[in-house]
Amino acid sequence: MANVQATVQRVMAVSQTFREVSGVLLSEAQKKHASSALDDAGLAKVREAYRKTLAQASDMLVDLDDALAQSLDVPLGQIEQATKKLKESEEAIAKAATLMNVALKVAEAAAAVALLVGAPTPAGAAAAVAAIGDAISAAT
Repeated sequence: MANVQATVQRVMAVSQTFREVSGVLLSEAQKKHASSALDDAGLAKVREAYRKTLAQASDMLVDLDDALAQSLDVPLGQIEQATKKLKESEEAIAKAATLMNVALKVAEAAAAVALLVGAPTPAGAAAAVAAIGDAISAAT
C-alpha cells in the first residue's frame, strides 16, 4: 500500500509541475501582450496551449485513478527527473523569446506523460522524457 501511495504522490507532483510551468507561461504571455510585445494571435495560442496542458495534467490524475485498479507500474523515475529539470528551467521559460513555441512544447510533454500514465510502456516513457527535453530546449 505504501508503494501505491508513493506512486500517487509522484504522479500528482508531475501533474502539478506541468500546471505550474503552464501558469508561468500564461502569466508571461499576458505581460507581453499588455506591453504590446505579443499580439492577440500569439496570446490566443499560449492560452490554448495552457488549456491543453491543464487538461492533460488533469487527465494524468484521472488515468491514475483508473490504473490503480490494475496495479500501476509507471516508470516514474525518468519522468520525475525530466520534470524537475523543467521546473528548474521555469525562469528561462518565462523569459523565452519564443513563448508560444515553449507553451506548445509543454502541452505536448504533458500529453505524453498523460498517455504514459494511462498505458505505461518503456517506449512511452522514452517519448515522455524526450517531449519534456524538447520543452526545456525550446526555453533555453
